[in-house]
Amino acid sequence: MADNLTHSLGSFTRSISGRRAEDSTPMEFWTGMSQAVVERIAENWEATTQKYAAGRQEHYFSAEFLMGRALLNNLDNLELLEQAKEATNAFGMNLTDVLEAEHDASLGNGGLGRLAACFLDSCATMNLPVRGYGILYRYGLFKQAFENGNQREHPDPWMEEGYPFVIRREEEPRFINFADMQVRAIPYDMPITGYGTDNVNTLRLWKSEPMEEFDYEAFNSQRFTDAIIERERVADLCRVLYPNDTTFEGKVLRVRQQYFFVSASLQDMVENYINHHGDDLRDFAKYNCIQLNDTHPVLAIPELMRILLDDHGMDWEDAWQIVQNTFAYTNHTVLAEALETWEYAIFQRLFPRILEIVAEIDRRFRMELEALGFD
Repeated sequence: MADNLTHSLGSFTRSISGRRAEDSTPMEFWTGMSQAVVERIAENWEATTQKYAAGRQEHYFSAEFLMGRALLNNLDNLELLEQAKEATNAFGMNLTDVLEAEHDASLGNGGLGRLAACFLDSCATMNLPVRGYGILYRYGLFKQAFENGNQREHPDPWMEEGYPFVIRREEEPRFINFADMQVRAIPYDMPITGYGTDNVNTLRLWKSEPMEEFDYEAFNSQRFTDAIIERERVADLCRVLYPNDTTFEGKVLRVRQQYFFVSASLQDMVENYINHHGDDLRDFAKYNCIQLNDTHPVLAIPELMRILLDDHGMDWEDAWQIVQNTFAYTNHTVLAEALETWEYAIFQRLFPRILEIVAEIDRRFRMELEALGFD
């Protein structure tokens, strides 16, 4: 086992650095060993994915996943720590230095994100069919530094040197329609290994990409900025975790960001259901449960209604019953920052149809309360 890991580490590291493994940097060793781990779990990952796709699954929607350092976690789960030490020592490298070279995945910020990560780790260990859904942030929140006694915030480009534990699935795009723009959502999958099991679950992260990468005509006309405006506007959706929402435009970006990832995730789930159970979606809740991690993903409720009503021609009563049986919700606190409220005008601007559905949910809920004697 150790010899196999040593051989894989040497091969991957040489291919990355273009030098002898002995002359490579700790970061190059980290990349090589990470690729060796992904190669080792690939077969189990595919088998787990195929097994769970046809059955009942839990889908965990969260704006954050504070996963920690992937290589150490995976080596520990796969019981490969001792072999990894032997493999790095064989090339004159210390495993601790290799592990310290890893950039933490900037996908979360604090308790909410760590809870999500622990939940995924535990479910994988217990062989539970659970898939996480979130956003592939370009910079995450920020990198903290202190200058002259004051905090300074800097970008945290955590994927700058590559990240083997995130696999791009370009062949599975989803398309998100706002009133003022259309966006491609490209999935990137992260394997979630369980401890002492062959089970490998998935965290699917969405990256926003433009319908057209580059306006060649604008660039050729020497309107250089115009050529990339749409690309950068789309990239904003995944650029930073929790963009500043002290202005109206900041609030618009946050809402756009949240709708982007829940719409892509629901499209993913509906397509999987149809592939395995056919076009009749009345049993959707029999095979799918969605846990909303705080308020950030709650737009998934009217979005699933829209998909069922508009894309699949269901009537309101049948669609609403599916939605009620599909969703569950975790509330972490009653403090104002965790109970998001958004201006009516934002919904009008971004997705009028979602606004109509929210208004109808509210109208029917008020009618139910009145029938029960509440004013």
